[in-house]
Amino acid sequence: MHQSAARVQEAISALEKLEKDLDEVEKWVAEAKRALVTLAAAEGERAMTEALNEANALVQEKLEKVKAEAEKEAEAIVQKSKTELTELKAKIDRSIEKAVDLAVKAILGEKKL
Repeated sequence: MHQSAARVQEAISALEKLEKDLDEVEKWVAEAKRALVTLAAAEGERAMTEALNEANALVQEKLEKVKAEAEKEAEAIVQKSKTELTELKAKIDRSIEKAVDLAVKAILGEKKL
């Protein structure tokens, strides 16, 4: 009977050790879970920041292209306006010359208005 009690005591000791080991594993799993959640949150934040940076870079690139196109178009409009203004000034100058010639001729009696 004595040997039987020793074996029971040995089994109880083994079970107590196993329970203690399981408690340690449970604590380790809980700590690992917290660390994993923290890491996942940090990675999520990093990924979001990276995605925002990429989106901002794409938007900036598009804005620069649109700005360059708008500036090019504005320059073309300015050049066309300058050309048209030069042509208009030339027409006005010719009209003034004709008007002066007609007025002089009318005054001199060479031609009737």
